[in-house]
Amino acid sequence: FAWIVFTSGMPLAFDRMIPFLSAAFLIIGWRRVRALLSDRDARDLIVGQLLLTGWCVAGLAFVKVYSGGFWTGDELEHWERTRSFSRMLSIHHLFIDLYLMPARPPLVNSLAAAFLQMTPGYYALYQVVTTAFCSLAYLPVALLAGRFRGRSAAGIAAVILMLNPLFVQNCIFPWTKLEAAFFILCSVYFFLRVRDEDESIGRSGLLCALCLGAACVAH
Repeated sequence: FAWIVFTSGMPLAFDRMIPFLSAAFLIIGWRRVRALLSDRDARDLIVGQLLLTGWCVAGLAFVKVYSGGFWTGDELEHWERTRSFSRMLSIHHLFIDLYLMPARPPLVNSLAAAFLQMTPGYYALYQVVTTAFCSLAYLPVALLAGRFRGRSAAGIAAVILMLNPLFVQNCIFPWTKLEAAFFILCSVYFFLRVRDEDESIGRSGLLCALCLGAACVAH
């Protein structure tokens, strides 16, 4: 939806319809949502995701100034790209005076820009939005852990990621790596579903392919 709004030249204010569309679909599919919430495994995933996202955003709150290093240019570049998808910069803008738009895939930046349309669009809010995106990498990790180690593995996976410096660093220095990891791990999960040869083999195969494609345009 965000990509259609941006590329069609429609006013970016249409991005503010996303919460209302989401609410409408939740109402339409309320029976399936209720069935999902009654599932213990699904509730464990939701709780684990909320805890991990809260942990990462809390860690982000301690960052007053980024110290720099080799990642400084990447952080600035992704912020500029998000501003470009917010039509605050030209699509011909030379990001960090080096790269044109096609130098990086656009998915995460365009999504962040769409969410920022619902806010005043400050850099601090961009950080929070992107950190929340990064933390979603927990979901496929928990699904894969639960597949091999049972229900308790989802909670253990959340704790391990919360204490993993590499994971937390990539969340509180938010960019597009973990979003790509999210799609790759989701594709692995759906690939394993295909191998199970259950009744949803066609749907799982399609989702596997879509997730791989999304990974390619995420980072």
